Amino acid sequence: MFRIELFCQDNKLANVLHALTGLAVGAPAVQPVVNAAEKNGKVVANGDGSLDDLFRQYVEEHGIREFNAARMKEFCKASGRSVQAYGYYLKQLAAHGVLKKHGSGKTMRYTVK
Repeated sequence: MFRIELFCQDNKLANVLHALTGLAVGAPAVQPVVNAAEKNGKVVANGDGSLDDLFRQYVEEHGIREFNAARMKEFCKASGRSVQAYGYYLKQLAAHGVLKKHGSGKTMRYTVK
């Protein structure tokens, strides 16, 4: 028996899982890789994987200039982080100078520096 680990693009995941149906023992573990890119046929890291680095990549990729709690929850899901800790992540990014806080209460928003 062998264990196989592989990387595939998001749009190819369904094809890979269908190909394994009936051949693999048990269900394969599928995990998103948030800071990886393909370069010369190899998987390489896009950064150091820190919160600041992943956030900057996400903002650049999606063209977002302003953030609120709902958008932070989307970032958490996309980067594999806990959605319940979105407030902590907002505070950390503001403390690190990545975001600037505007307003208070329900109208609070953050702009990307």
